Amino acid sequence: MLVAAFVASAVCVALPSNLPVGAAGGTCASGLGTAELNQLFAGQVDEYVGLDALRAYPLPDGRVLWLFQDAFYSPTGAAMSTLIDARFAHNAALIQTGSCFRALHGPSSPGDQCPNPGRASYVGGEQTLNCSRWFWPMGGAMGADGLLNVFYALVGNATRRGAADGAAPDGAWLARIDPVSLAVVSFAPAPDDDGRVLYGWSVESDGDYSYLFGHSYDQFNLPDATSPRPNRTFLGRVDRGRFEQSPTYWNGSGWVADRAQAQPVQVGPERQTYSMQPRLIDGVWVSVTKPNDWFGTDVVLDTAPAPQGPWTRVRTMTLPSKTLDGSANTYQPHLLPWRSSLGNLIVVVSHNAWQMKPQAFARPYLYRPTFFEVEPPATMPSTKLTATSPALGFVASAPRRALDTRTGAALPAGETRRVTLAGLIAPGASAVAVDLVGVEPAGDGFVTAWSCDGPRPWASNLNFTAGNTQAAFALVGVSAGSQICVYSSTDVHLVVDVFGSYLPKGTAGAAGYRSVGPARLLDTRLAGGPVGGPAGGMLQPGQPRRISVTPGTTAVAINLAATEPAAAGFVTVYPCDQPMPATSNLNVVAGQTSSNFAQVGVSPDGDVCIAASMVTHVVVDLVGAFSSAADGWWYHSTTPTRLADSRDGVGVPVGPITRSVINTPAVPANSHPAMTAVPDDARALVLTAVVVDPRADGWMTVAPCIDDGGYGAVAINTTVGRNTANLTVVPTRAVTGTDICMFSMMPAQQVLDLAGWYAAS
Repeated sequence: MLVAAFVASAVCVALPSNLPVGAAGGTCASGLGTAELNQLFAGQVDEYVGLDALRAYPLPDGRVLWLFQDAFYSPTGAAMSTLIDARFAHNAALIQTGSCFRALHGPSSPGDQCPNPGRASYVGGEQTLNCSRWFWPMGGAMGADGLLNVFYALVGNATRRGAADGAAPDGAWLARIDPVSLAVVSFAPAPDDDGRVLYGWSVESDGDYSYLFGHSYDQFNLPDATSPRPNRTFLGRVDRGRFEQSPTYWNGSGWVADRAQAQPVQVGPERQTYSMQPRLIDGVWVSVTKPNDWFGTDVVLDTAPAPQGPWTRVRTMTLPSKTLDGSANTYQPHLLPWRSSLGNLIVVVSHNAWQMKPQAFARPYLYRPTFFEVEPPATMPSTKLTATSPALGFVASAPRRALDTRTGAALPAGETRRVTLAGLIAPGASAVAVDLVGVEPAGDGFVTAWSCDGPRPWASNLNFTAGNTQAAFALVGVSAGSQICVYSSTDVHLVVDVFGSYLPKGTAGAAGYRSVGPARLLDTRLAGGPVGGPAGGMLQPGQPRRISVTPGTTAVAINLAATEPAAAGFVTVYPCDQPMPATSNLNVVAGQTSSNFAQVGVSPDGDVCIAASMVTHVVVDLVGAFSSAADGWWYHSTTPTRLADSRDGVGVPVGPITRSVINTPAVPANSHPAMTAVPDDARALVLTAVVVDPRADGWMTVAPCIDDGGYGAVAINTTVGRNTANLTVVPTRAVTGTDICMFSMMPAQQVLDLAGWYAAS
């Protein structure tokens, strides 16, 4: 290993009366969910302007001590827009009490950055020389001595440049921290202080032992022939909480006292590093790791029956950077020891710029962590969502209009409007198929529809951009009074069209559903020419475009797209044995491609008809079909639930899901929304997908994952800057054997809300 400029000595520093320095107030979050944590850490947290490599340590009294590596801070807590004038510490802390966070560090003075001496570190400040010799926190746990025991890496850099080329770990130290006062009781070299493999990189305990995962942490001094390659993880153990003991080591078949006989428990194929930080959560060993760390684009989820393995890859996910131009990086994910409200694993990951000076110095947000959720292994117990209805079948009806506020005042922002459906839906209906149209919204916003029997959920069905008329299909639970409730976040005229009812399984005419394809039924760009205008369609209603579907089908689920429309207008789909209704399925803007989901009845001859109010090409993809077949799936509605939101890290990583390479523009990538709370018997999910702030015209799909992105069907067609929602029905892993992915051909934020699911019974 590279020898640091200063050699560590076996010093035990007793500081029981020397409490850490920190601001008295702190910063409070609105909650401790993933979204709230991201909102908090997007800005300055108490004194900290920028920081990285967070690790969380629960304390016996319910508080959480967060330790991290290099930090820039404002000792008065005053807000700072850059890192230039901030003070610096090689390690620092936050103490979390409830949802409030308070800074903890050592004393400092102006100018405490490289290469000046400083004592600002929370642990080991007296032994620290900034950018030459310092300590970074690793794993830790409560010890048998009643203290929080945390391992620290002693790192040195003879060039005095800090975390840059030449920096290398020189040993492992152990801090013992009073869990009440948070004073550092002692700090000394660990029983195994050999820096070639840092045992204590991650620490986790079961009922009998505390396990010390080992890693070489050679990021800045590769290649290093004096230590194992950094894609290897080793394992030692001590009696539970007895961190003063010398570890025994896993040699591939058992535990031995000779460190030299240790064999890795995991070997990553990556060229740089594979720095696992395993956790034991709800009885399951699990690890979220970023292969190649800074240089990688993915995070992986591994699980094992025991800490020594065998470790098995469960899932691979793309982790976007904070910029889309290749100037930023992500690294060192840390799995928090608790789960989200939907049972997802929660990960915190660090960010920086490849050139910290001047990029991150001028934009401190680049040097702040984000939090995101990951679906846990199937072996981990989880609570599933429950249905709010019995098993339901679909009965299509002649499309009819239930609400049109254009005859009076617009729906005001913030108002909940009850829409009565009596006479438009079948008696006893538990859910309804509707199309929601927002006409001339006053601003960007959304509409939520739900059963009036419950509170408004945190979900949306229709998203729109100011001034643009947009439509979205929805399946909505019906209250006991045959009503649905609608809410808009902004002033908008709202149109509600009804296309059918969901009735209990066994009711006459109630049809089951099966996924089909997706299969393309029509593309007028390839055959037949455009719909509408003088050539046919609405101006000549006797000549609509007919599409044939499978005989015996009572209704179809389709995705309908209009492309190259000559003018603003709408498209209507209906059974060919009925007159064209005064309703619409898709609203479009001149020259812009738009799409919407639809469930419509089929004529006895197996046809549906399409008409348009303007000349446009039309594309129709068959998603599923309803029939009386015995093997149909039945709908179960649930309280609308947000499964994923890339703006907040709910169910997916934070940011437009893209792959990013150094100095290279980002390219499209799959995202894997967490399906932890989805019932195991679900065969297809009814989802509202939303594209937020698309950076270009394009499309997004929600479908069984295809690794190369070669999707054949589209869920949403988008226009740059225009938020768009669409309902989609996607078969689950239980049917396809494949995860559900969201894929966007252009950088955009992605949201996914669950309305219900189809199951075999």
